[in-house]
Amino acid sequence: MTYITKTKIFALLFSSLILFAFNANAQWNIPEDAKNTKLPSEPTHDLVKTGKEVYTNKCIACHGVPGEGKNLTAINATELGEADYQKNHNAGEVYFQINEGKGGMPSFKDQLSEEDKWCVIFYVKSFDEGFEISGKKTESKKGNIVLQKDESAYKIFANVTIPDKSGNPVEMKGVDVNFFVKRYFGKLKIGDAVSANQVGTAVLNLPSDIPGDENGLIEIIAEFKDKDAYGEAISTTSVNLGTHLQYENITDKRTMWGANDRVPLWILFSYIIVTLGVWLVIGYVVMQLIKLRKVGK
Repeated sequence: MTYITKTKIFALLFSSLILFAFNANAQWNIPEDAKNTKLPSEPTHDLVKTGKEVYTNKCIACHGVPGEGKNLTAINATELGEADYQKNHNAGEVYFQINEGKGGMPSFKDQLSEEDKWCVIFYVKSFDEGFEISGKKTESKKGNIVLQKDESAYKIFANVTIPDKSGNPVEMKGVDVNFFVKRYFGKLKIGDAVSANQVGTAVLNLPSDIPGDENGLIEIIAEFKDKDAYGEAISTTSVNLGTHLQYENITDKRTMWGANDRVPLWILFSYIIVTLGVWLVIGYVVMQLIKLRKVGK
């Protein structure tokens, strides 16, 4: 058996052992009293709505949106919308998992209030067809957002409207709007949600220190905070109010990956010294061989 073959077998066994240990660690040992935990209150659509907000802030990064299958399988995060999970985990068991944590999942015992924990549980269990939720579900009103800007005053205006029965836009007052700035891998929220005033306008006082591109350009995004009630409307606008990003060309300096005149001096000197040393050793060996040959004659 060759060395390479032995190495491959060892790597396979080691990987299998790690996976076995990880899967074993992922198993939950939920006590019976936890399974029989009683609900502190009747699940309602309003509590589910609150739970969705908490879940989005605390859980969605690993578990994804239940039912969409976008959970992080790399860390063995459970797809909470699966029928098997819903069937085999009642509200008490979900409460135990949230409280205790296990493996890659942290404990939320001290991170969330009891109310928030149960709201999250109601949201998770809302994907179970057999889980009863009382109260009237808020119907989406399909609102609309139009952005305007006043760059001289560093202000962004989100005009929010909703069509009436005739299809004419009507201003929506008191509606919360979230503002974001677009980034390479998503969007960064700007402060807290802003409520629309009496004429249906949410006014954002834009910070002056938001990083922009080399020209100071940034893209602002506005969305309804309560998407369940007002829909998924999104509006964007670009403003030249960001700080100018100064790009630094790293190839202009001496770097480890540089070549020729961009090589770090210490590497260049080391290379020259080592090369000279090698040639001196070769020269010395050649001289000794010549001497031995002469002595032999």
